[in-house]
Amino acid sequence: MHVRRWCVVVVVLTLLGLAVACGSGRTSAGSAIVTVTGRIGALHLDQSDRAAVIAYAGRPNAERRGQASGGYAPYDALGYGCGTRAASNATPLIEGGPYCRTVFFINRRTGRLETFFTSAARYSEGQGVRIGMPTAAAERHLHKRLVEGCEENIYLSSATADLTIAFSGGTFRRPSFPP
Repeated sequence: MHVRRWCVVVVVLTLLGLAVACGSGRTSAGSAIVTVTGRIGALHLDQSDRAAVIAYAGRPNAERRGQASGGYAPYDALGYGCGTRAASNATPLIEGGPYCRTVFFINRRTGRLETFFTSAARYSEGQGVRIGMPTAAAERHLHKRLVEGCEENIYLSSATADLTIAFSGGTFRRPSFPP
């Protein structure tokens, strides 16, 4: 029997209808709860705007405008905990970087928070799942099983949002995210 020792490395929150593909500021202080209903601390998907994100998380380390393929709306990415090199616990704001541990993606058409990525320990899932928690403990907390495919994830859904909790194990698999 193979014992998994996976750790939670990212939390990706996306609006329903988006497909889930196979530091300065205050992000290091305090904690923030991410819920399947679309809450990220005091923020909420499809409601909070750029000013609300900055009021909540502080001035971003990096900010880029981008356009993802697949018919997604153009976005403004606010990045925290950023660097110039790709890392297993970071995602690019645009192709080629910068690479950030926490990113708030603002839909440029609506001006509202569209999706969110983090691997920062400040954030935890609303039912108690934390960055670094072993897979078995996360499965017990959520009463859900890990789904293995092009990534290892636990998927949660509500009427307003989908929450993907991604895991990484023996070999690095860069988490993908919808912009």
